[in-house]
Amino acid sequence: MKLQLRLTIACVAFCLLIHTSPWAGNVVINGEYADDTTFTASMCQPCTLKTAALDGVGKTMTFQAGVQVVAIQDASLSCSTGTVIFNGKSDSIIVFTGTSGTRGWWNGIKFLNGAVNTTYNANGTYSSGSLIQYARVEYADTAIYMDSCSVGINQSDIIFNRKGIVADSVALLKIYNSRIAHNGMFENTAGAYGGIVSKRVKIEMNNCHVDSNSYYDQNNHAAGIVMLDNSRGIIRDSYFNFNRRDSAGGSGERAGAIYIKDGSSNDLKIINNEFNHGRSLWAAGIYLLACKNKVVIDSNTFFANYAELGGSGMTIARSNWSPSDSCQIRNNVFVDDSTIAIDLGNGADSTINLYNNTFVDCYDNTIGHAAGIHLDATATNTRIKNSIFKNFSDGYAIKANTSSMPDIDYCLFDDIADANFYHGSEFDTCTTCDSMIYELDPKLVNESTKDFRLNLGSPAINKGDPSFTVPKAGGSRIDIGAYEFPSNLHFYGDISMLNTPYNNSSSDSVEAEVAIENSCAPGTVILGGDYLGFIFWPNGASTQVNALDNFSQSPSNVDTLVFYTAIPDYVTAGCYGYVGYIYDSTRTQLRDIDSATFVINDAKFRINEEDSKPSVIPSSLCVIDNYPNPFNSQTSIEIGSPQVGEVNLTIYNLMGQKVATLINRKMEAGYHTVTWEALAVSSGVYFYKLTVGEISTTKRMMLLK
Repeated sequence: MKLQLRLTIACVAFCLLIHTSPWAGNVVINGEYADDTTFTASMCQPCTLKTAALDGVGKTMTFQAGVQVVAIQDASLSCSTGTVIFNGKSDSIIVFTGTSGTRGWWNGIKFLNGAVNTTYNANGTYSSGSLIQYARVEYADTAIYMDSCSVGINQSDIIFNRKGIVADSVALLKIYNSRIAHNGMFENTAGAYGGIVSKRVKIEMNNCHVDSNSYYDQNNHAAGIVMLDNSRGIIRDSYFNFNRRDSAGGSGERAGAIYIKDGSSNDLKIINNEFNHGRSLWAAGIYLLACKNKVVIDSNTFFANYAELGGSGMTIARSNWSPSDSCQIRNNVFVDDSTIAIDLGNGADSTINLYNNTFVDCYDNTIGHAAGIHLDATATNTRIKNSIFKNFSDGYAIKANTSSMPDIDYCLFDDIADANFYHGSEFDTCTTCDSMIYELDPKLVNESTKDFRLNLGSPAINKGDPSFTVPKAGGSRIDIGAYEFPSNLHFYGDISMLNTPYNNSSSDSVEAEVAIENSCAPGTVILGGDYLGFIFWPNGASTQVNALDNFSQSPSNVDTLVFYTAIPDYVTAGCYGYVGYIYDSTRTQLRDIDSATFVINDAKFRINEEDSKPSVIPSSLCVIDNYPNPFNSQTSIEIGSPQVGEVNLTIYNLMGQKVATLINRKMEAGYHTVTWEALAVSSGVYFYKLTVGEISTTKRMMLLK
């Protein structure tokens, strides 16, 4: 049964009255605006901003793509009622700037209490309200200021300001696909904050770059993001690079990337981010101070951070979580961090759960400290489990100054200088230390390329705490380290389609061979896999054409399967897809997927090798569904063009915005394969549109990260 969905679009005629400036050419933006107002690129090349305000209930001020605005000194744009929309495009952004090289030249853009809040659809896309999209705001004192008003920021650059974004009492601050960079000052200037400051705010950040921000003051703030007074939310899939927290003196120099204080961690999640090359006196990565409620720090990477006194990755102090599972620091990687990757400092007296983390190449920049984890005398309720400590040139893997033994077990230690696994008299009475693994190489995939997954044969596989729940992709017992080994399958060779043509008419049959090859490194054996192959027909039906149950392969071995199936009578000439799936032996967990295409016409069909071109020309424009779909970061799209001509293949998001152009050139007739590397975009539904001449076709795909 094929389910069809019909969309009916009703066209409604309407009249929109837009107030525009009567001047032709460049204009001055100044004074109060009480009506709908639109600034276009033809008006603003550039416009001059003085002191302007939108103060009209229900009114909208719109800046269209290509608008350029230069602010005079101390100028500002504010919105106390109504809506302000920056409607830029990827190839035609909006720019608000001051005097180049002078941070703090003008006073930025202000959304005040009474302005219309941004709202979102159920799927998270923009619905209504103020929006800053495809814009660059630079050289302001505070680039974007929000007071009790939510504003969405997407695909924008907030750069070279004294303060990037300041939000106070905002219900939801969404920042997606944006760059917050080079904000703050290295000079000792009061109030020269860094990237983002939030108080009483729910923040949602995804796929952003927070880079090279600085903060210089004695107050306890951060260069990257400051979250105060019960701020909460989620920060994920983002990059924090070269953020620097300097101090005018004293002990106030804390947090290079993220500073969380005063109960802020109320359901806060920091997931799948990278923290690189941060610098601070304490906590070059994340600082948690006086937090009370739930916080999860999961699947992040901390690389080459430097904290002079400790906590190069993160520091926790004066925090009291309840219940005991509220603080979860798990599945993170700390590599090349100096002076205590995790510092549990004074007042960290509630239960802190450090589970399944990996520490590699950490070292102690001072004398007598830990390179991995340090526990202060008050950190008596810490749990350290299922973690790897490897390649410590100096310093202890774990140093405890506590009066009682921390709950530590099921950890692996390898290549720790002078066997300094842990330090403290309480370890002398350790009753769980027999569960540790000492001086065994965890067999990480490739340390030189920072790939810290477990390789086949690692002694950390299935050796974690048996009371833990096994992740979905795992084996019979949880592993030690940040990455769970995927059961007993790890490396998979491509499913190669043997290029053997058969002369068959469209009413005859499909016959071909499929090769499954183990192209793993020497010594890697694929065990316990099931292979299933399907042909997909144009009505949505599929035919299973072959299977291989519970197969095992040594490196370089090839299993060849021959399949034969009748072509249904309703199949017309065109291009079709063959998909092969490798499952585990229970057929419940998909391990790999690959595909090929073949052509049926009046003469013959042919299955294509990955790097070869078919000998036939399609009779019509066609697109084989991208494979894999859904996909993670990379997918291949195969197209067939019946004629020589200009070919355009473009990716769009759900909002209809162009994300990438994969092909835009003249191409020969035939079949072509293009790969999309979706590294710079977030998870979601995307569309790809193929146009050849005046003919076009569109299909949908899903990215999952």
